[in-house]
Amino acid sequence: MPGDERGPEVGISLLADDCASYNSVGILAEHGLSALVEFGGQRVLFDTGQSWVYARNAKAMKVDLNSVSMLVISHGHYDHTGGLPRFLRIGKENRVLVAHPDAFETKVTKNGRKVGCPIPLEVVARSFRVRLMERTRRIAKGVYFLTGLDRRHEDPGTVVFHLRNGRREPDPVLDDSSLVLKTEKGLVIVCGCAHAGMLNIVNEATELLADDIYALAGGFHLLHASDGRIRALLERLRELKVQKIYPCHCTGLRATFRMQTGLGAEKVGCGDRIRI
Repeated sequence: MPGDERGPEVGISLLADDCASYNSVGILAEHGLSALVEFGGQRVLFDTGQSWVYARNAKAMKVDLNSVSMLVISHGHYDHTGGLPRFLRIGKENRVLVAHPDAFETKVTKNGRKVGCPIPLEVVARSFRVRLMERTRRIAKGVYFLTGLDRRHEDPGTVVFHLRNGRREPDPVLDDSSLVLKTEKGLVIVCGCAHAGMLNIVNEATELLADDIYALAGGFHLLHASDGRIRALLERLRELKVQKIYPCHCTGLRATFRMQTGLGAEKVGCGDRIRI
């Protein structure tokens, strides 16, 4: 899978996040994540938040969503797919959508409230060339869709429920996926919610792509993680000598603070533009 295809600088514009960046003007926040990732001539929209907020913020940040040729869905929860109906009305034809097939399954709370993607796959397929992937694949030059991970380094548990064969079952969120960019400095990993477990994500990325990790960005899903899980992750990131860490969304204040004090992480929010 790895090859000599390292690209130049990475740009990440945070269009939706739980918090707006400090000193931002005209930027809205919401629980969710959406980011425009620019790399090697590619302009990839990674998730769509839970509403129209990402599109409004894109306009305020002078980010042209019409130029996006690929949409990557990290997983099927509403706070990452809720803005998808809005994106159907934006941009050019012949766009590509990349997702794990389970991203379009029915996901519900204990009380039966739907918390999955608001539109079915059949509707999405009318506006996109859909590429469903159950295992890690290269989706563009130097760009990989990291998915279907073996969860052998930690057990991240389940999140709400999904429907399987008409039955409600605890959801391990097997559709959880990340975007990995192979740069001249090393791997840059952009996570949506890291339901697969950050230890599983970083270890599998280094094993599959045979490269060091330079930077991590996105939601790391450590909001309710034990001290032991957070400590194990920090120790592994030190071993891997990860240089840049940008936690947001579902990472949680406790884990973010420990990453800031222990690893020099930089807290980011919507309205921020990251250059790596």
